[in-house]
Amino acid sequence: MSGNATESEIAALDARVGDLSRRLHAVNEAIYSANSKRGVRWCIVSYYSVALFANGLVDRLVFWRSGVLLMVSICVGALGFIAADIITSHRTFSIVSGIACTVFGLLAGYFLLFCVNMQEARRRHEDLSLEFQRLNDQIKTLRNESKDLTSEMMQVQAHRQLLVEHLEDQRKLRSMEYRRNQLFQRNWRAMRSVEFEEYLEEVLQLLGYTIETTAITGDQGVDLIAVKQGIRIAIQVKGYLNSVSNSAIQEAFAGMAHYKCDCCAAITNSRFTNGAIQLAQSTGCILVHEDNFRDFVMGQLDLVQMARGRYGK
Repeated sequence: MSGNATESEIAALDARVGDLSRRLHAVNEAIYSANSKRGVRWCIVSYYSVALFANGLVDRLVFWRSGVLLMVSICVGALGFIAADIITSHRTFSIVSGIACTVFGLLAGYFLLFCVNMQEARRRHEDLSLEFQRLNDQIKTLRNESKDLTSEMMQVQAHRQLLVEHLEDQRKLRSMEYRRNQLFQRNWRAMRSVEFEEYLEEVLQLLGYTIETTAITGDQGVDLIAVKQGIRIAIQVKGYLNSVSNSAIQEAFAGMAHYKCDCCAAITNSRFTNGAIQLAQSTGCILVHEDNFRDFVMGQLDLVQMARGRYGK
């Protein structure tokens, strides 16, 4: 996946998220509007339901409407008085509250019993009940749509995040490759002793190793100790013009035991003698030389993987 393709995909996903966000906002606005309408319809339907129930009850029991109105108003006023008295214990306020509740009961009862056209009320009640149900269905549909849009937007955002992380990894990789290539372009073949050792420190750190230097170059056969993924590698460094003999392998192997490392390696900018190669094969010492040095610097030759393969770490 190329960087340009990934960036164009991210841009497309951003546009998709924007579109989904706008649609989700519109759906939520529609839900809010439908909820408001439903609340109004519920109040009106409830009013007609109470009016129809009250008038039907009075008609069935052949009650005297004025008497019912008076009785209900007195009951409402009494309840208002009792409630106010219990809450405030203030008699004057309780009396005023009782009178106010009585007046409210009279007005409400009058509208329910005398001002309602029963035929019109039934028709309006049926129409509003149907509209109320339609609004319920609409809100349910809109909520499902909102849920689907939210889920889709989360999936798109998750995919976008993966692409962003991939793009960032690619950028880091390109940056690492550039830095490794810059290191390899240096005149490493001409380096000797401490200069080559310092150069290898830089390479190993770029490859993700933590470096421990020994007290003196060549001390106990180890110049560097590289640590990565819990694996300690004792490294003998040889910046030579001529071939490196098997003594370097012996020193690296001895240093591995002395410094309690997991494996050992010998790294040179030259080559190894046949004797050194044979000894390395028998001891498991990893060899890095002029022929595979580029793979080592570019991270294609991994000391940790080789150590695990040879020592089973």
